[in-house]
Order: sequence, then C-alpha cells, then structure tokens
Amino acid sequence: IETSYNRLKNRMKLENFSGYKSTLIYQDIYADIWLYNIISLEILYANDQVAIEQKQEGEYILKRNFNKAIGIMKKLFIRALISMDEDTNDYALSVIKDNIAGNLVWIKKGRAYERKRTTTPSSMSYKSTY
Repeated sequence: IETSYNRLKNRMKLENFSGYKSTLIYQDIYADIWLYNIISLEILYANDQVAIEQKQEGEYILKRNFNKAIGIMKKLFIRALISMDEDTNDYALSVIKDNIAGNLVWIKKGRAYERKRTTTPSSMSYKSTY
C-alpha cells in the first residue's frame, strides 16, 4: 500500500489538482487512480507475455520501469482515446505495450533496510492532545 501511495503522490503528482471545486478534485483523484491501475495492469500483462531473463550471479535484478510507463501512458494513451481512427488507436496501443515491455531497470537485490526508531528529546511528543 505504501509503495502504491508513494507512486501516486510523488511520481504521478496526485496532489496537483486542476481546479478548486470538490467535484474537480475528486475527478482528478479518480483519473489518477484509474491511470495508475491501467499502468499496473499493462506492466503485469508485459510480465506475463515477455519473461525477463535474470542473471543469477549478479547483485541486481531486472524489473519493468514504472516511471517510464507513466510517461508513455501520459503521452500516448490520451491520443489513443481521443483519436477517431482505429488504425491510430491500434498503433498507439501497440507502441505503449512495446515500450512498457522493453523498458527495464536494474534494482539491487535486498535493497530493503532495517528501519531505525527515531527518538525525540521531548517527552511532550508522546502525549496525546485532546
């Protein structure tokens, strides 16, 4: 959940709203979540269709690049939705699938680290306020 929220907030700029009214803010949130789900499904589809060959002896693994997928979808998916020509739609969707399948990134194995507990010198920070 934290990774998904981080991607929505920081990479897809969820908090950059196009309006001030509540209906416009809800529309922006729903559109970002909808696009995030489509990108996630495209990455899952690419992982099912084209397997990534991993090198066993290396300290890095290959994964699909989510940041590139966001850029590809923002650029080409809207064109595919707006276009009235079916050939243009099919071409844009095939370019999206090919680019998502082809963009890989190296990730270090075991990159998670132990979280350190922060300590604050003030005892007031642990008290609840009412």
